[in-house]
Amino acid sequence: MKRYAVLILVAGALIAAEKKKEALPKDVEKMQGDWTIVQALHNGESADEDKIKEAALVFKGSKFTLTMNGETHEVPFTVDPKKKPKTIDAKPTNGMFKDKTLLGIYEIKGDDLKMCFSEPGSDRPTEIKSEGGSNTFMMVVKRKKSD
Repeated sequence: MKRYAVLILVAGALIAAEKKKEALPKDVEKMQGDWTIVQALHNGESADEDKIKEAALVFKGSKFTLTMNGETHEVPFTVDPKKKPKTIDAKPTNGMFKDKTLLGIYEIKGDDLKMCFSEPGSDRPTEIKSEGGSNTFMMVVKRKKSD
């Protein structure tokens, strides 16, 4: 009987450990859902307003999907909320940056999220901004309200 009790305890501990591994960091949990792009800049230049209005950004688990300019990009990402500024690393699965790591930073406050990424091969941005020649792109997004 003791042997079965030990097996049950070990199995329970393994299941609990696996569930802990699956748990998302708190900031990633806050990012989950649909977002509206408010501003998008690349090297200091604003994306076309009509294209921004048509764009969609959805966070699900540790991936986000960005649909813009008629293209959809699935992007696995990781965050480190302990760093200052908080870091986010993304690795698009398609498009011009396919399989390249984009180093970024982010700030999330309530229903507002700002992210700034550098192009592959560039240093991680230190501020959430995008200026001419900086090889950065920045997005400011707002959580979509459910109807």
